[in-house]
Amino acid sequence: MPYFGPRKLQVVDAFEQLPTWLLDDYIVYCEPELQGQVSELAGYLKPAADQAPAPEPAVLQPFCDRRGEEAMAWFRSEAALKRMEALIQLFSLQIDDPETLQELAGLRQVMAQLWLDVDERQLDRTPMGAVYRALIRSGFSGHVVDGIDQRARQQLAPLVENLAAPGAINAVLAVLLFYPLGSVSFEGGVQHLPAWLRQELQSL
Repeated sequence: MPYFGPRKLQVVDAFEQLPTWLLDDYIVYCEPELQGQVSELAGYLKPAADQAPAPEPAVLQPFCDRRGEEAMAWFRSEAALKRMEALIQLFSLQIDDPETLQELAGLRQVMAQLWLDVDERQLDRTPMGAVYRALIRSGFSGHVVDGIDQRARQQLAPLVENLAAPGAINAVLAVLLFYPLGSVSFEGGVQHLPAWLRQELQSL
C-alpha cells in the first residue's frame, strides 16, 4: 500500500483475502466504496462481551520523498556523510539552532523511512549504521522539530508493541530515532529481535 496512491491498488475479494486488522485501512485508502459492505457485516460480527476489539493500525503515510535506492545512494556518498557528521557536531555545540534542527529533522525522516522500506533480511546491511548511532547518541532523538516528527511518534510507537509482528524489527529501528535515548522499552522483552539488533541496542 505505501507504494500506490489512493485508489490505485485493488485486491480481488478483499474481505476474503485480507486479514481483519488490515481490512479497514485498505478500504479507507484503496476502495472506499466497500465501506457500505462493512457496515452491513458489522451487525453480524460482534466481539465477545468479555473481549475488547483490538485497535486497528492507522495508514502509515511516508515521512519523506527520498526513498529506496535514492536514499541508499545518499548514505553511500562521502560528501553527504561528511555533511551529516558536521550537522550532528553542530547540534552538539548549539542544540537550539533552528537551521541545524530542521536539516537534522529531514535527515532523520529519510532514515526512518528507509528503515521501514528495507526488507527485514537486509536491515543489518544498510550503509547508514554509523550516522544512525551518532544521531541517537547526540541526543537529537529527543527533539520534536515539526509536525512530521510528531506524526512519526504517534504512528511508529504502536508498531513495536508486538515484536513478533511483521515489520516490527523495521519499526524498532525507526522509532528509536524519535524518542530520547533510553526511554524506549519493549514489553515482553527483546527475545524476538535478531542478535545483531540486540547488540545494537546495547551499544546505544
